[in-house]
Amino acid sequence: QKERQYQMMLKNLSIRALSSKHEFHMPNHKMYIPPESYKFQHPVYDLKEIEELDNPHVPHDSFHKKFAYHFLMCLRKPYDKLTGYDNPKEVTFLKRAIVLESMAAIPGMIGSLIRHLKCLRRFKNDNGWIHTLIEEAENERTHLQVFLELYRPGIGLKAQVKIFQFVFLSSFFTIYFCSPKTAHRFIGYLEEEAVKSYSKMLLHTEPGKCLEKWRTMPASDWAKKYWSLPENATVRDMVLAIRADEAIHREVNHYFASIKQTDKSEIHQIFPVDMLPDLLHVGFKKK
Repeated sequence: QKERQYQMMLKNLSIRALSSKHEFHMPNHKMYIPPESYKFQHPVYDLKEIEELDNPHVPHDSFHKKFAYHFLMCLRKPYDKLTGYDNPKEVTFLKRAIVLESMAAIPGMIGSLIRHLKCLRRFKNDNGWIHTLIEEAENERTHLQVFLELYRPGIGLKAQVKIFQFVFLSSFFTIYFCSPKTAHRFIGYLEEEAVKSYSKMLLHTEPGKCLEKWRTMPASDWAKKYWSLPENATVRDMVLAIRADEAIHREVNHYFASIKQTDKSEIHQIFPVDMLPDLLHVGFKKK
């Protein structure tokens, strides 16, 4: 019976390759459902396999791609200035990550909300889009939570986040409502920049750099549990997992922007799933 449940879960979570012009560059991973946890399924990794990651750029060679890319660049300039991108220090890297993740957790919820309302209006099924977008939002929010264990924002940073959140939420809601394709392309480009940011962060963990101590500083118990990291995992290992998550979000959103928004295929997961059978958790236990 457990084997049957496992096969059904695998079938429900996987999706076959659909007709799409997008070429995938997914980091190797397995999907993990945390036992006795409210967390959604999410990727876990072999740390050796994610030391090096491809970060291909999707050319902005059409109107919706150009709009998405240049809108992102307009937002990035003040963000870089406020978070001290050109002044690498531990505190500036942590502030930058906190601001980034507080914004990156918004699009999935906005997209899922708009698609949810659309399904209600049209009396139709969403074919897996909503669930996938909420998973992404929770994953990004978890990134924020683990960075907050390393740095607690002051009044100034909290005020910045509130302003960024208001501007970004309003703008992204309008874009997604008018053109979901453009919105997903925008997030695809945003995740490309996120991978670059975390790659720069990892470079500064090298000996003699400002984040050298992250090579030996233990990762939090929460991070170890969430990404199923080894007991001796460090903060650097945690950042490797976060960067790999961003690479997956990059592929998901570029893919969503490459297919018809009315595609009726199941999109529970857009990549083949190899779950961990011994960690499979069905339902909740009552205490």
